[in-house]
Amino acid sequence: MRVFWCCATFVIFTFFLVSCSLQNKVTIFEMESFEKIKVDTALDITDEEEIKVFDKAVKSANREPGVVDVSDPDYKFEYGKKSYFLWISAGSGSVMKTSNTNTIYTLEKDSAKQVFDITDNYGE
Repeated sequence: MRVFWCCATFVIFTFFLVSCSLQNKVTIFEMESFEKIKVDTALDITDEEEIKVFDKAVKSANREPGVVDVSDPDYKFEYGKKSYFLWISAGSGSVMKTSNTNTIYTLEKDSAKQVFDITDNYGE
């Protein structure tokens, strides 16, 4: 009986950890510049599949070498305790941590397409 309770506790604890590891929303803002968010453009994404798209995009992005000099970002998004600037088109995308604007990360092509599809529907 003791083994049963240990196993049950382990399963419940594991389920809790897995369910908490994915944040419950992504908030996107359209940007005017690095410093200025466009007024009234905040969008909370709460759809689990769309959140997974952003999670995968960030985790699989490839760091680009050197210090960057880029145009103003299209978007800023907040995911959990982190926030990122986002440049996105149908075929490519890049992210930059707002806490480190000297490094940029290139999104994988499939992630860029999926993120673009979400942001393209932004105003609808």
